[in-house]
Amino acid sequence: MLRRFFLIISFTFLIFLPGLVFGDEFKSIHQLDWEKLKDKSGDLPREKSPSFRTTPCVNKEVVGFYNSYSSNYLSQIQWDLLTILAWFSVTANADGSLTNSSGWHWPEYAPITTAHSNSVKVVLTVTCFSGTTIGTILSTPSIRTTLINNLLTLVQNGNGDGVCIDFEGVPAGYKTQLLAFMTELNNTFKSANSNYHVSICTPAVDWNGVFDYDQLALNCDALFIMAYDYHWSSGPKAGPVAQLTSGSVWGTYNVTWTV
Repeated sequence: MLRRFFLIISFTFLIFLPGLVFGDEFKSIHQLDWEKLKDKSGDLPREKSPSFRTTPCVNKEVVGFYNSYSSNYLSQIQWDLLTILAWFSVTANADGSLTNSSGWHWPEYAPITTAHSNSVKVVLTVTCFSGTTIGTILSTPSIRTTLINNLLTLVQNGNGDGVCIDFEGVPAGYKTQLLAFMTELNNTFKSANSNYHVSICTPAVDWNGVFDYDQLALNCDALFIMAYDYHWSSGPKAGPVAQLTSGSVWGTYNVTWTV
């Protein structure tokens, strides 16, 4: 039976980040947003769920990341142009526990109920931006199991539709462990509900060689390509962060190369 699989690509506009350097200190847009907002209180303002048309007008899988602290913008979302809302985010810790879940645990949380009323799925995005923490989670089977079970419980309690893993800075040498984690995660979620959507954010360039794309594709519903940040503020030449091609000016890496 032919397995339906979605390849999702994310683009972003050119921004200038003073002091940002490429290498060990490089931080993705996801991480910068997470660091800015992670210490905010979980007592977020509730917003009344607005009414929208309930028939999507797209024939592709369209994912939009929703910042959990942006409830004031809920009424501006064009639900008919989305199929999945990726709620951003909950933080994975080295012991498999979860923190910074913000308003996900609220009964009848507006973004979730509004999305569902408009036939849009909601998946829980799980972030970790520490290579050390990621290594501990991936290399310890009991911690992988703890994290997976905690995620399943949170998704079920929040009436969610799946999970999106955003582990950035996976250390070299953890390719097998990353695949094992995603396989276990997918099997656990699909055993609980075959309709759960499981995905993983993948880098524009896999510098550490840890993403087994072929096998991950068999154990996920989607790979979300973070196709941006090919250029940075301290780079040798000015350039777009998400160029489709490079020509002879901007080097090897571009969206076409990544795909």
